[in-house]
Amino acid sequence: MEGSEEWSNENVILFSALFGCDFVPRLYRVKTKEIESLMKKWKDSNNNKPLGSLLRGFAKGQRWPGPPGSKKPGAPPDCDFPDRVKTCIGLMTHAPVTALVNGELKIIPMRPLRAGAVWKGVIGFDPHEKMPAELVANAYGLKVWVRMGTSLATISQLQDPNDSSSALPHGAILDFEHMPICLFPSPLLLLWLFYHGVPAPKTLSRNDLIETVRHAVEIGEPLDDSRLKSQEAATAKSYISFDTITLLSEVEWVTDGDRVLSRLRSSSTPSISHAYINTIFGERKNGTRLDIQTNTR
Repeated sequence: MEGSEEWSNENVILFSALFGCDFVPRLYRVKTKEIESLMKKWKDSNNNKPLGSLLRGFAKGQRWPGPPGSKKPGAPPDCDFPDRVKTCIGLMTHAPVTALVNGELKIIPMRPLRAGAVWKGVIGFDPHEKMPAELVANAYGLKVWVRMGTSLATISQLQDPNDSSSALPHGAILDFEHMPICLFPSPLLLLWLFYHGVPAPKTLSRNDLIETVRHAVEIGEPLDDSRLKSQEAATAKSYISFDTITLLSEVEWVTDGDRVLSRLRSSSTPSISHAYINTIFGERKNGTRLDIQTNTR
């Protein structure tokens, strides 16, 4: 949207909230132009209406979306729409997070609250009432998913080859014989370099990263004990990013060119017919259509 490059963080979040997010759904069939029109009014220097008034006007005559999977509208937003949008902005700006402050675990806002503001008025609830000390500790240690109150999934760790009583952080050892280096995600390769005490390439390009890892493997670069005992390693033992979760045991990686070509050439290619198209797009759906009479698309 024109002029959005000069928006404040709050205005960007407002724009995002109107398009729909976890905290407030997008109003039923509201058009992009309508959202942009509201933002222009809000940003207009001649505007003297508060945000709540503009949001009430925006929601007038609109509907919430219906239940998941339904194409019908839901209930009217009435007067709760401005409050929900403001709460959404508060949550996305001042979400409660756990932090170690002067040796004590505390709940603090992601961004400081304005002077005189209180949790409940900004995000709709007081996290201190929702999170007892034990939950705060488990959240900080990444043992519990606070939003759902469930334990985070764990992945078994490898033992330290030099100390059977100690586990290695994720990414310290990767099986490059099982899966080629070039197929590992970049964040995982960077972790491997870190735990082996190898400086990351300055450019951080994908090709340079792969070559750096390949060279370290060729010279047999050992694990770096100081890195394994660092604070970063302590965190990695309790947390695993999505990039670290890769298929390692259920895939047979084939790098032999002749075998790959043989496999591709032996594969059957489906006939492009109306029946085949229907299996992809479904009956009478948008997509390629084959005219049986003229054999044209």
